[in-house]
Amino acid sequence: MLPRLLITMAAASALTLPPDCGIATWRAGPSLVRVELDRGGKLNALTRSMWEALDAVLEDTNDALLITSGDAKAFSAGADVNAVASEPVDERRDFLRLEYETLEKLQERDAPTVAVADGLAFGAGAGVFMACDERIVTERSRLAMPECRIG
Repeated sequence: MLPRLLITMAAASALTLPPDCGIATWRAGPSLVRVELDRGGKLNALTRSMWEALDAVLEDTNDALLITSGDAKAFSAGADVNAVASEPVDERRDFLRLEYETLEKLQERDAPTVAVADGLAFGAGAGVFMACDERIVTERSRLAMPECRIG
């Protein structure tokens, strides 16, 4: 787990997100919002609801963002391919469009963004990590784009 020395979290949530979306936010300072990926035991495999929540965060605040993980093993293992594969083709396209547009918003953001990967950052999770202005890794970090082998 990440040492709690990075920031002191305030008790109140910074933004109102659905409780089961896999993302939590906290106001971590006067102009800093902590965004924590925490899907609970799924290596933070990114679902549609997580992308929608991250997109909402990007739309709703102009504050600096610190993106971390609540999973001890992974920042994010990438997209939830089982969920995506079970969707009709049109919904898969919408999922990918949402993913790419959200990553573009994250990358083009005026306010600073920092991501901390203490564990796996694969595929779309590596995309979130790399879209941030500053990226912090630990000795446990592993970054990969395994979909490149698929073609």
